Amino acid sequence: MKGIVFTSLSDMVCEQFGMDTWDDILELAKPSSGNYPVEELHGLVKAMSNILKTNKNKLYSSFGEYLAGVFVKKFPGFFTESTSTFELLMNVDQYIHAEVRKLYPDASLPKLDGVMSNNRKMTLEYESKNSLSYFAVGLIHGVARYYKEKVSVAMDHLKADEGEHVMFYLNLE
Repeated sequence: MKGIVFTSLSDMVCEQFGMDTWDDILELAKPSSGNYPVEELHGLVKAMSNILKTNKNKLYSSFGEYLAGVFVKKFPGFFTESTSTFELLMNVDQYIHAEVRKLYPDASLPKLDGVMSNNRKMTLEYESKNSLSYFAVGLIHGVARYYKEKVSVAMDHLKADEGEHVMFYLNLE
């Protein structure tokens, strides 16, 4: 994971719960610095869950939604090139992840493959070594918020040799 993810997590916690809570999380999780292994993100979220008495999956989703807002501000071109949530999601691997790989060839990014059933339904296959499907749900909701759309998300966890393999079923409401 790159620094923007951890910096944004710190920002979200400080904005919503205060600097003292972030300090408590850091003390409990004891992360390193720089290019963070995903295990450190999992450790921080586990510490948040313990301190805030909140379900980890809910925290991942909340953080994904928050990070989508950060991405809108930092990388507006990715959002203005698409006209809808589904259009952006269909192009994540082809455009956004391709740009990330140019900057960070060693980045461990999920594989996303979308299929539109019709203009209101999409199936999105997610495969990742990092096991961040609930984080992805939050990103989807954050992207939908940008396009002023409401998208419901259902998940089906499939068998994976490593990490996660999930089918997301998205419905534009």
